[in-house]
Amino acid sequence: MFNFFIKNNNLIKYSKEKYSKWDFIQRRYNDQMNIVLSYYYNKDRAINNSNMLSRVLDTALAGEYIDIFEFIKKVSANARYVSKMFDITSNINYGKIHNNVVYGIDSKEIFLYIEPEIDVFDIENNWLNYRSLRAIYTEKTELDFAVPFQDISNNNRLTVFEIDIIGMCVQYWYWKEMRISMDKSTDTNVFIATIVLPNSLPTIMDLSIYNRFLNISKNTKNANTKQLLPFNVLDYTKGIDKILKTISKTYKGHNIPLQQLLDTIPTLYHTSMLDVIRIKHNIFTTQSYWVLVISRLKYISDLIDFLGKKGLARNTEYTSSLPLTIKRIRNTNYTILDKRLKNKIKKYLNNIDNKIGKR
Repeated sequence: MFNFFIKNNNLIKYSKEKYSKWDFIQRRYNDQMNIVLSYYYNKDRAINNSNMLSRVLDTALAGEYIDIFEFIKKVSANARYVSKMFDITSNINYGKIHNNVVYGIDSKEIFLYIEPEIDVFDIENNWLNYRSLRAIYTEKTELDFAVPFQDISNNNRLTVFEIDIIGMCVQYWYWKEMRISMDKSTDTNVFIATIVLPNSLPTIMDLSIYNRFLNISKNTKNANTKQLLPFNVLDYTKGIDKILKTISKTYKGHNIPLQQLLDTIPTLYHTSMLDVIRIKHNIFTTQSYWVLVISRLKYISDLIDFLGKKGLARNTEYTSSLPLTIKRIRNTNYTILDKRLKNKIKKYLNNIDNKIGKR
């Protein structure tokens, strides 16, 4: 079932469900996102120069370049090894769980190295909105438009990010050109704070929608949205939750393909929820597989609860191999995890075993 969450898995395209008022909600949230991003793009702030993201970018940018072509060639050749220097997980490096890099106090964060999804030369066409840092797992449910930053507490929660160092470098090249033309600072600390971190917000928001859906399906209360910005932002969580509750009541325990189920859950900023929760990194070594386990085991556990017996029978192509996979995970000593995360993993594994049986 883990393979379902990896991008190269070929899937059927289902028609998307239409929900009353969702188009209106989506338009309003897109308008609000544009306002929030514009605010941060133009806000005079910087991260600390000791921040890991700043040091990663400075290291990757090191050197002299004649033109953009030589620049891209060199950063592309060095990016994977730069990621290893800073304990970022990849297929050649196990990495580690970092503390308080993106968020402030009490935050646990994992960074997974990825290559650009598009031709790096095409980044020039839309460099401002390019997402070189993309959340692929969060425990947040608040739809608060809070851009992750050092003054934002994550309440001891885990967040997993994909980091595209090559894309970030190319994005910085064009940002720097713009800033020079405006006679403004080209400090990488400013770039991270005003471009990279704000552009991760759409994925965090849509993952929070998914988390709200899972909580609703389990009758678990979602966190209230707080006003954290210096200006008022809209809050349609009641309307959003009403739609998510309708979906849960309609499909929970039914004979529905897993992909079709995910296609029924609406998003604010992506084409589909499947696009939100699928990992774009090609995980195929033990060095990076643990991130797939950490970031998707909860989703699998919750989806198995949601599908019920009928849904599980309908999706045997994804669930039949789970008992053996779970057994392998149990036999792996994830020394990198703290007690809290180990207890969570154990809880999810036990739930999956109870629903589908052991081997």
